[in-house]
Amino acid sequence: MPTIYQASDTGYFSTIILPILLAIALIGLAIYLSKKEVGYKNRNLKNLVFLMSLFGIMICMSVAIFSLLNQRHLQAVELSQMHLKIEGEEIPLKELKRVYLKQDFQSSHLSPQIIRDTTYLLVVEERAGKIYVLSDNNYPVKEMVVSINEAMK
Repeated sequence: MPTIYQASDTGYFSTIILPILLAIALIGLAIYLSKKEVGYKNRNLKNLVFLMSLFGIMICMSVAIFSLLNQRHLQAVELSQMHLKIEGEEIPLKELKRVYLKQDFQSSHLSPQIIRDTTYLLVVEERAGKIYVLSDNNYPVKEMVVSINEAMK
């Protein structure tokens, strides 16, 4: 019986809905500033805030679009006794060279010796040279590496 590992939800509200709402608010600010009349002394400030709001709109929409594309790319990983299915490709377990966990340390910007966060990456190497990397932000990689290595034996 195959074991299926679903990709976890990465926060639909914080990565897609919130940037879209912020972009709508910035669009409202840009429209308000374009229609508002200001004195001669404040014209440069009005133009600066207007351009910053347009820049903010571009950033917010880029975050929303790329987060949506990333969430659509994440697929379930299926492990059976004979093959591993990642990203729609079935890989026979005999073709796997190595499966291991790699730690990715994120250090502080102020002091590189201070580790802020650790992300575990599941690395699946084929004998042909193709490599798949799955993050613990999206998949239960600690469980997956144990079950994949047991199935390879």
